[in-house]
Amino acid sequence: MPTKKKLQSDQDTKVFEFGVREIQDLGFSIPIEPVMPANVHIGYGLSYSFKGEENTMAITVSVRFASITNGEENEFLTTHVKTRFFIKDMAQYFKNDSYVFPGSTMESMFGIALSHTRAVLAKNIAGTEYSSYIIPLADPVALYQNIMKANEESK
Repeated sequence: MPTKKKLQSDQDTKVFEFGVREIQDLGFSIPIEPVMPANVHIGYGLSYSFKGEENTMAITVSVRFASITNGEENEFLTTHVKTRFFIKDMAQYFKNDSYVFPGSTMESMFGIALSHTRAVLAKNIAGTEYSSYIIPLADPVALYQNIMKANEESK
């Protein structure tokens, strides 16, 4: 049974009920030869999908670690984790060909998905040369907004 959370927005008095239905490790990669760079850049990616008929939404968070040498980035560690959420009565949020959830609901669900990604990465790299690498704690609202802004700018 999924864990249920209730979010209430300042802008909306409706209660938004959702639960985590599934956490799926979509894969990670590390090089055969260890790379232990002094300068590391961490990049984030985000995608989401909706299945209204199932009342579910999935958020996939991708994280990549890259070494920086002479201004050039070389990716050496990546992970992709999908968190599927159940959303009660999801159809009520479908307006003008898209889902519109109250307040900062998307940012909150992204924060949960990012935490799952952090945990799955830690499990995957435990016992390797990369076990000291972590996904730093960050303000999930600011990070979500930065990713969405970067996605818009790249279109």
